Amino acid sequence: MSIELLQSSLATAQSVLKNVEQGQLTLSTPCTDWNVRELINHFLGVQWYFHANATSTPVDPTKLLPADCTIDDCIAALSEVSQANIDAYSADGVMEKLMPYALGELPGRDCARVAAHDLFIHSWDLAKATGQDTNLNPQLATTLFASIRDGFPDSIRGDEGKWYKFEQAVGNEPSVADEYAAFCGRQI
Repeated sequence: MSIELLQSSLATAQSVLKNVEQGQLTLSTPCTDWNVRELINHFLGVQWYFHANATSTPVDPTKLLPADCTIDDCIAALSEVSQANIDAYSADGVMEKLMPYALGELPGRDCARVAAHDLFIHSWDLAKATGQDTNLNPQLATTLFASIRDGFPDSIRGDEGKWYKFEQAVGNEPSVADEYAAFCGRQI
């Protein structure tokens, strides 16, 4: 199941990224520390981190994009890491292999799920920042949201220096992706 989640998140990210225009790379995002270009570079870096875990290799810093990258560079980089991650997590034994993670060791299947979560939520950020529809892949949003909702530690939430802000309120009839984003601390 985790490889399918990762594949679906990668496809969702590609569908959002292909609609980003060069002039939007400096726009601010719901991740207030990053503009669009920096957010894209962050999620590419996270995907390469999970690839390095799956393949037991160090992260290759040359895979990160330079500050002056173009949107075409971003699309090409996402295609590259997408195929690399699918190949890495599809290899025999990888889903059962224990891998280092910031919150402790996790089996590969959980690392693939976390990679899928990170990419999906940042795809939402990217869609929001660039004026795209944020109702991203409802089936995937439902599955990922259900998989993290009860296991999301409070220790990673806060205002400063934390991975996520506190859960935010949602309006009437939000999409599952918007509800998921609000759970992850995004303003809807």
